[in-house]
Amino acid sequence: MLSAIQAFTFVIIGNTVMGIHGMYFEYWLVLFSAWAMSNMMGLLISDSFKTVVTIYILIPFLVIPQIILSGIIVKFDNLNPQISSPKRIPFYGEIIAARWAYEGLATYQFMNNDYQKVYYDWDKLRSNSSLKTNFYLKELMNKLTFIKDNLENPEATEKILYNLLTIQKEIHDEHRERLIMHEYLEVTPIFTMKYLDQLTPESINREILAYTEEYLNALKDFYLKTYKAAVNKINDITLSYNLEKLQGLKRNHANKTLEEFVTNKKTFDYFTESNGDMIQVRDPIYQDPSNKFVKAHFYAPRKMIAGAFVPTLWVNVMVIWVMTIVLYMLLYFRVLKKFNDYIERITQKKTY
Repeated sequence: MLSAIQAFTFVIIGNTVMGIHGMYFEYWLVLFSAWAMSNMMGLLISDSFKTVVTIYILIPFLVIPQIILSGIIVKFDNLNPQISSPKRIPFYGEIIAARWAYEGLATYQFMNNDYQKVYYDWDKLRSNSSLKTNFYLKELMNKLTFIKDNLENPEATEKILYNLLTIQKEIHDEHRERLIMHEYLEVTPIFTMKYLDQLTPESINREILAYTEEYLNALKDFYLKTYKAAVNKINDITLSYNLEKLQGLKRNHANKTLEEFVTNKKTFDYFTESNGDMIQVRDPIYQDPSNKFVKAHFYAPRKMIAGAFVPTLWVNVMVIWVMTIVLYMLLYFRVLKKFNDYIERITQKKTY
């Protein structure tokens, strides 16, 4: 029973074990944490059900979801949109231990291998500034242009309202992301939009629209300068290395398959729009979450705990141990067994 439940750990995490030089402790820690959690799950199931047949029937229902919903076989944003969202991991993904283990190791392996860690910080700036300049702000400007062109058109009222709400929300979210960016890049401006609360059908006018356009153009200038600076720095780093040594680092430590996963390179979309939210699809490994307690998109490089950023690996290990403790408490007080006995007594009463 125990070995069957533990199997999912090695099936999922084994996909990332390439180029782990110098990372043995982190891999051992995650594997040990997942092993402890799966042991506790096995003990709980063994204690709660009376017959071996019932336990063996349950095993596929415990193991298969751990494999399918780990985030590597089926992407969360490809699941039923009625029970999932492209913006966040669905609730059923949050209770999958393999998802926490795999995500922790995948992000750590990509960010901290001897080759990628040389470039990561500047790749992060390059990616974020490029996406903001070429896609995000461009789309906001398109929405703003539509509003300007149709401000007196009564047939476009609904579309104008939608665009205004989207622009208002995205300007607010972008400012919050920029405050995070300011923590590791001091030259990042922290200005915000003065007329943000007036981006409504009741208050909007051409003066506010012109100011909004100026604001977005100022952001575009900043991100364009940041992109150029990041590219120049990446080139400088490359030139500072001996070419043969750099190629050796890449050959021994870089993992192309893992890079495809954490950067989502195979998707044609850079952003997707859902219910007025513009959601970044490309390069999740370079995007910092803004939620202040653990909640984040898949492959987030770090997560917040009480407003402070902690690397994803350590947050995910902590979550796995919280799950383990919860299972231990259920086992210690025999909650599941008592519940099964209660259901059995009710069923027997009804048969009489």
